[in-house]
Amino acid sequence: MIMAPLLSYIILNFGWRTGAVTAGLIILTVALPAALPIHRSPEVVGLHPDGKPPPKTQHQKSNPIHPKPVDLDFTVKEALRTVTYWMLMGTISLRLFVTVALNTHFIPILVWRGVSEATGAYLVSLFAFSTIFTMLGMGWMGDRWNKSLLCSLCIVPTIVAMVGLAFSQAAPIIYFFPIALAITMGIAPLNWALIGDFFGRRAYATLRGIMGIGYGTATFVSPVYAGWVYDTTGGYRLVLITFSIVLLVAASFFTILCHPSLTKTKKEISHL
Repeated sequence: MIMAPLLSYIILNFGWRTGAVTAGLIILTVALPAALPIHRSPEVVGLHPDGKPPPKTQHQKSNPIHPKPVDLDFTVKEALRTVTYWMLMGTISLRLFVTVALNTHFIPILVWRGVSEATGAYLVSLFAFSTIFTMLGMGWMGDRWNKSLLCSLCIVPTIVAMVGLAFSQAAPIIYFFPIALAITMGIAPLNWALIGDFFGRRAYATLRGIMGIGYGTATFVSPVYAGWVYDTTGGYRLVLITFSIVLLVAASFFTILCHPSLTKTKKEISHL
């Protein structure tokens, strides 16, 4: 919210090199010190999932560095045997395929629609400001309602905004675009929480890391695709249409995600 207009001002008045140095110094002075208080796990500071300590027996000893999972957890092998894992990986990859490219081309898309670069920077600020509320709101709702369904519903506003940008000349759609994208970005915490909901904590980091192969490839390809289409056609209409279709598929997949059965998976592995 703050950095986009600030760096926009610095770049427009002093050049991109000064902007890059400024951004780097801010990262060193803010981001690194902010990371120091982060702990290995909640148990390190005496916290447990949902605020409740796990049941203990006389023969159990707590290990704050590698806490024993309190829920039924999948191993990496068990998770990779489920359809749910690969469907979740594909769905998150499709969502990021679009949102990362839209973030990268946010201002160029608005400039293509006739907005100045300076105004585009302020709309980036509006987008960032909106994500504060959408991420907090989605987190609160995700603890109370079906996360997969929420993810599906919150993709719809960005589809509407992209279709509007592609086919409508109405000014309000330009201001709706950053808010709609913020709503879709708000489901990011729910996406990652679904990994824990479906497969537990034991192999969470590894399972998310494997997913990085999918969404890493997607986020590498999509900005290049968007840039190539613009250079070839002189506009973003085809990009917006393509991205709308991709998000529509992602929204459909989110609605059919279901919790995998660990018991069934163990039986399937035992038969191999």
